[in-house]
Amino acid sequence: MKVQLLAQLVSERISELAPDKTRTTSLLAMSLLLTACGSSGGDSSNGASATTQPSDNESITIGIPIENDTTPSTPPSSSDDDSVTTPPAEPVTPVDPPAEPVTPVDPPAEPVTPVDPPAEPVTPVDPPAEPVTPADPPAEPVTPADPPAEPVTPADPPAEPVTPADPPAQPVAPVEPPAPVITSTLVTFDITVPVHVSDELQLDVFSGDNELQAAWVVDETWTVTDTLPANSVSELRVVFYDHFGSTTLATYDSTVETAEREAQDFTVNADEFDSTIWDNDGDEISNLDELIAGTDPDFAELVGAPNEPPGLTSVQYSGFDLELFWSRGTDDDGVVIGYDIFRDDEQITDRLDALSFYDGSVQPETDYTYDIYSVDNDGLRSRAATLLITTPEDTPVNGPANAASLTGGGSASWFISDGLTTTSGTGPSGSCSYSGGAGSGVGISDSRLPNNGDAFDLGSLMWVNGVQVGGFLRSATASTSNFASVPIANLQVHTEFHAISSLPVLRNLTSFTNDTSEDIFVVINWASNFGADSGNRIITTSSGDNTFAANDRWAITDDASDGSRDPANTTVFYGPDSPVSMSVFTNTSVFNCHGSEGLTARIDVTIPAGETRALMLFHGMSVTQDNARSLASMFDDTPTLASPLTEGLTEAQLLNVINWSY
Repeated sequence: MKVQLLAQLVSERISELAPDKTRTTSLLAMSLLLTACGSSGGDSSNGASATTQPSDNESITIGIPIENDTTPSTPPSSSDDDSVTTPPAEPVTPVDPPAEPVTPVDPPAEPVTPVDPPAEPVTPVDPPAEPVTPADPPAEPVTPADPPAEPVTPADPPAEPVTPADPPAQPVAPVEPPAPVITSTLVTFDITVPVHVSDELQLDVFSGDNELQAAWVVDETWTVTDTLPANSVSELRVVFYDHFGSTTLATYDSTVETAEREAQDFTVNADEFDSTIWDNDGDEISNLDELIAGTDPDFAELVGAPNEPPGLTSVQYSGFDLELFWSRGTDDDGVVIGYDIFRDDEQITDRLDALSFYDGSVQPETDYTYDIYSVDNDGLRSRAATLLITTPEDTPVNGPANAASLTGGGSASWFISDGLTTTSGTGPSGSCSYSGGAGSGVGISDSRLPNNGDAFDLGSLMWVNGVQVGGFLRSATASTSNFASVPIANLQVHTEFHAISSLPVLRNLTSFTNDTSEDIFVVINWASNFGADSGNRIITTSSGDNTFAANDRWAITDDASDGSRDPANTTVFYGPDSPVSMSVFTNTSVFNCHGSEGLTARIDVTIPAGETRALMLFHGMSVTQDNARSLASMFDDTPTLASPLTEGLTEAQLLNVINWSY
């Protein structure tokens, strides 16, 4: 079948090439057919040589000479008809039918076999075959159809996709070329200071133009950071302090050289500090060594110097005044003759011969530092006793009288005011007034016990050289009221009332401070109106009778009803063995306030230059007269510092009292 088909194709091809050689074409086709048939059947009837039938995979090569117009493949016969009727013409009929199935055979692409062997003339004859072209194209698109071949061009710069396809390569470019210029360096200072134990240490670092305070880390280690210009050299000073910066212990001086880096460390070791140059008192012992030894670096430890004054305390009367108190210093080799006082490093007294100091030149809400030194007869000064004070907010000075209610033992109530005056204005005479205005006069406006009526219609008023002691009420607690000091006769006069917590007793402590360089002599008058009106009488006195005289230290008064109505009053003027004498007057000499029944007293006293003196008076209330006698017996002895009668006072304050033996 294949042979027949091939013969037909060859015949048709020859006809196309030589259309005027029809007969020759037919003969050739006939010859091919016969040859094919002979091959199929064994021996050829035309005497053609026999060949082995090719297998399906073998190709048949046929040499067909084609003449140009003149030479036929066989000599022409004498007659055309004879040539047509020659024996090979019979197979023509079977050859034609195979041409019919050419169309169905063509699709399976069986002809690929003859095309495959590029057998000599077949290839040039075949080119017009239409199906060959679609079979060949796959070879053509190899280049475009092979996309992987494109990435080979990464080495070829024009290849556009290479850069976007390789994202990891992008960050490399910005890191190196555009490296930022470093203009500043963060320097961390790690500092180890000399060993010194204190809760008031401080470390300052002066780096270039910056002043920094280092933070404590642990033990002797501190740290701080600073930003300095890169590639620069800056001055560096590290200062090690005690007492929160007031005492320099050691310093370190150097320079800091920075590189073109964002950060670097700088280390200072303890042995690089210099402590020897810091010697405040010039005794050739450094401040650091003195503090470690427990001595004062501000003053030389001289042999024979007195001890510092003990027990330094203060009483703040207002935002404008306060008073310092201390106990006497001692000297093993000499005698303490006075005290030097410094306020904020400025000396304000020179060898003050007193155990207290009144300061009326302070301002409200202000910090002050007081240093007091004992001075002996050789002129040697002790170490300082130091006190830090913050003054309170000031109380307004205008407006109506200020009052305070104090509560003491036995539920006693004491009402204190700074607006109590008399019409005379110069002493315990005239009539009373409760509306003298704030600060005009200090005293007791009223007092009472729970089941007894009131006592005192203005009590415990005082005058100095005829001027009533006043002062604005500056502070008050449940038991104590303090009044501002007032200047009278070149003295600073201050009053404090205190309700004794365990007794129905009120204490009046009035101090007189002489800040001048001259002694000052004054006359002090004191007065109380007991409020018992016409029924007031003396029940007993310290001498045991009912007649009050100058030698009587205390007196008990009451109205006509024992145990009812008004309480029995106990008034104490001075103690046994008092260094001063008092002149006492009674009854009608007191100012009139619903009656003039009361007691007055007078004392003449000299206040030495630069010193303070004080009067300590007591007032008591009792339900019965017997209770009053029992209470009064407590004043037959000088109360010690441990007595309830002196609660809240210091030894220095008691030593200033002149109407008791201290």
